[in-house]
Amino acid sequence: MFPSMKQVALLCALAGLVLAAPEYPVPGSAESNDVFDGYVSYSIEFASFPDFAGNKTHPNTFSDVLLDNLGQLQGHKPYIRVGGNTQDYALYNQSLPYALNGTTNPSRAVDYPTTVIIGPSYFESYDTWKDVKFSHGFNLGLGGNRSSGWQALLDTVPLACKALGNGKLYVWEYGNEPDLFSTSAQGPVRPANWSEATYVSQWHNGTRQIKALVQEHCPETLESGNHGYMAPSFAGVNNYLKEPAAWAAGLDGDQDIKLFSTHNYISGATSPGVTLQGTLMNHAVTKRAVDVHITEYNKILSQSSDPVPPLVFGETNSLYNQGRPGLSNTFGAALWGVDFNLYSASVGFKRVHMHMGTNFRVCVVSLFSL
Repeated sequence: MFPSMKQVALLCALAGLVLAAPEYPVPGSAESNDVFDGYVSYSIEFASFPDFAGNKTHPNTFSDVLLDNLGQLQGHKPYIRVGGNTQDYALYNQSLPYALNGTTNPSRAVDYPTTVIIGPSYFESYDTWKDVKFSHGFNLGLGGNRSSGWQALLDTVPLACKALGNGKLYVWEYGNEPDLFSTSAQGPVRPANWSEATYVSQWHNGTRQIKALVQEHCPETLESGNHGYMAPSFAGVNNYLKEPAAWAAGLDGDQDIKLFSTHNYISGATSPGVTLQGTLMNHAVTKRAVDVHITEYNKILSQSSDPVPPLVFGETNSLYNQGRPGLSNTFGAALWGVDFNLYSASVGFKRVHMHMGTNFRVCVVSLFSL
């Protein structure tokens, strides 16, 4: 079928418009940000990790193949952070015959367990994906102020460091979003007078114990220089504890923080007024959400006489509280992911860990084979 004369005339007119369009020069002197390899990486909810990875007898090969494909696309396999809210509920039972026993209390959270017991086979999941580096999250929420939590730290550090030997260790993490410990909607684990100074004291107490146990059970980790942390892993910049104050209180006094980790969600799953077009597909909203982290990080840079570790999003995604159906799991949200990650790279973030968990609506990429 041949076009009509009217169609030809219209095409010619459009072509003329294109040819006459103004040209906008792109400056060649703009500052660049050399991002880390595996720039787009992932964070998996602690209680969901065995689902995503499987174990020695039943490895999740779907996840493994998907990680291989993602690695080929971006030149390096994603780094996997194992953590989130449930890392600060996790206790240990040597006799548990399976990886994890989780009990959900709907009055606290409906999407993940708030009573979590792990057994020795939990650590088999670190052996199912080839050529992947992992961070493992230890329990500061209970470990910093309860004997059962402290015992879990003593019991699991040897297991974790052995599971993450042979080059598998990315970094350690001690505590998830401690800036919310005194105000958490899932139940506070610190008193109302929780402060940056107390947090730093408890963090050092735990991380020094972790180092001592690694030295005892996995000395090669220290000898190779692989030992270190991502921190402070705060939920945001407007909560009870502040990143600059925690840094000024000596958080990196032992000089063992390798990554300055902060968390970000654009908005909440049940926040009033959240829409696909007005929130997730609105670049101004994304820019504003990212820029506040740059402002806080720059405060620390200006106040610190010592080098500050590189900036990463240790946990991030579109809507907190695991996302909302019809928003977080749409094509528009996928476009938001592209916009968010590119903008974060343009302003200085070195790596981004997109958070997900079993049955979360917020997964940008599902690593879980249904």
